[in-house]
Amino acid sequence: MGMSRVTIFGGAGAMVAGAIYDLHKTSKFDEFIIADVDEESAKHLINVVLERDERFKFVKADLSDKNVVSKLLRETDYFIQAAPFSLERTFLEALMENSNLVGVDLNSFEFDYVLSLSPKLAEKNITLWFANGGLVITSSLALMGLMEVDEAEEVNIYWGMWRPLSYTTKGLTATVFYELDPTVKERIVWEEGRLRALPPFALMKEFTFPEPIGRVVTYVIAHTEPITLPYSELVKEKKVRRIIARGAWHHSWINLIKALIEAKVFEAEPITINGKKVRPIDIIIDSIPVEKEFRDPYEIAKSIGFNPTVILSAEIIGYRKGVGRRIVYHSVPPYPFFGGKPVRAMWEYGSYVGTALSITLQLMIQHEIYKTKKGVIFMETSGLSPQLVLEEFRKRGYKIIKEEY
Repeated sequence: MGMSRVTIFGGAGAMVAGAIYDLHKTSKFDEFIIADVDEESAKHLINVVLERDERFKFVKADLSDKNVVSKLLRETDYFIQAAPFSLERTFLEALMENSNLVGVDLNSFEFDYVLSLSPKLAEKNITLWFANGGLVITSSLALMGLMEVDEAEEVNIYWGMWRPLSYTTKGLTATVFYELDPTVKERIVWEEGRLRALPPFALMKEFTFPEPIGRVVTYVIAHTEPITLPYSELVKEKKVRRIIARGAWHHSWINLIKALIEAKVFEAEPITINGKKVRPIDIIIDSIPVEKEFRDPYEIAKSIGFNPTVILSAEIIGYRKGVGRRIVYHSVPPYPFFGGKPVRAMWEYGSYVGTALSITLQLMIQHEIYKTKKGVIFMETSGLSPQLVLEEFRKRGYKIIKEEY
């Protein structure tokens, strides 16, 4: 393979810290570039969490500048795109100026637009695994469940996102607000081959997650499983009728967002501040304080009252040998993930995203996926089996729990 370099865009972010730790522990790449503006977080990651692993270097980079991104891509072999989704278009424009690259991208919004770039990326000999992160897990769990029935009425995906309002990052706050923004058209259900948009808080359903979440009400979210799962042959084979993705947030988040929706803040006209037009909702997003300090993960859990975590689940309702079946798979991440080193709560919370990015990047290279698959791919079109992918999570201490009714 020669010398190999991985560049991690937005590498100091909470959702990708787990990828950097996992690559440090499990991968054989020669060099890693953490490209970000946040020097403090990147240095803590390299010096404390990675114990000064010399393969990792920090490069201060303004990722809103396409030329900066393009130059970093020119100088790398592999990439992880983990910059906030507000910078996604800049990243994709820079990517299209380059060629001969393999990488993973944790963003999944504007899926149709990204998919439309696939032929152009393929021409440039680029393989981009889009909608990576937690979607790798939810899709794998759903596919596992589908293999166990003859026919399926519905596939229900559940995201249990368990952290109080006072624990967040800018990117995470923006994401929650986007998921439940009444003006967003990406909250969808797939029914008998068709997609339709839904308002926030539609099709609510109770669901029981493993502890610490337990039984909660879940809401439709703007996620891409209803778009990506139908690409799997299994969905046709098992005559699936409906696919929907729901999420549960800690009640403190739900209370806030419901109040903002009732007050019609999402639809409010932009206001002018210092000569700049700003949406009132963006001011609210910016004003929710973010977590800054690094602490012992056991102390963090003690102060919150539970481990900040994301539990992902898939439920298949169908038939086997003519008998009704309900099969549920859960993925529960290990805690603490970073070997007990001082971190932010949101690094622990987001470790599932990073683990997926690291696993899929390594599997794409080991199985030479990029040689046959060019352009935009995702779990269902990657050619990797869900068993293989989930086994990699198990090796890293994830619990994959199955329930059958």
